[in-house]
Amino acid sequence: MPVADPVGAGDAFAPGSLSAWLCGLPPQRALAEAATVATLVVQTPTDTAGLPRAAGRDRALAAFAHGTDSVHR
Repeated sequence: MPVADPVGAGDAFAPGSLSAWLCGLPPQRALAEAATVATLVVQTPTDTAGLPRAAGRDRALAAFAHGTDSVHR
């Protein structure tokens, strides 16, 4: 994934993990969701513009699972 701005990656990782945990997902899936949210955030030039909605996160997770590099929010 291209990195436009690394600021916000950690800030995005935390809510990605928390959201998955609150949904009762297992730790491995929570980690995948958190990493995906952080990945999407660093692709934008500001630290909050890349925060995805659930549908965007799910599309990105599916793309990563299939080995696709193109991720669409």
